Amino acid sequence: MKAGIVTSLIHPGGNVTGFFNFGADYGPKRLEILAELLPAQTTVFGALINPSNPDAPAETAAIENAAKALGRRIVIANANTEAGVDSAFTIFAEQHVGALYVGTGTLYLDYIGRIAAVAERQRIPAIYQLRDKSSPAAS
Repeated sequence: MKAGIVTSLIHPGGNVTGFFNFGADYGPKRLEILAELLPAQTTVFGALINPSNPDAPAETAAIENAAKALGRRIVIANANTEAGVDSAFTIFAEQHVGALYVGTGTLYLDYIGRIAAVAERQRIPAIYQLRDKSSPAAS
């Protein structure tokens, strides 16, 4: 779509084979799921976004619009290093984030264990694009 390879997900317009990561397109739906699962008192969402991901600007805009439509505030934290992830959680704590959206891309697979552990320690429910393949739940 953005790269011009296909016209749309529904009608790609030809023979396309292979795999492409459309995770950013599902960001608003993931926020909607968080909103449905959490009490209405959870008014502040946090979003961990990889600024090195080429889809980051589009993903950020999409989830900001989705949060607004859901009547929630969203705190965006850009992080593409482990130290950046730690800093993001400091920001989330300061902003009283009640739920976490973990952005798209494969970078966060390297940090998923750390992200999940800190989110659990801070008691922040989170939604991820992919699950940790090493976790017992993945078996």
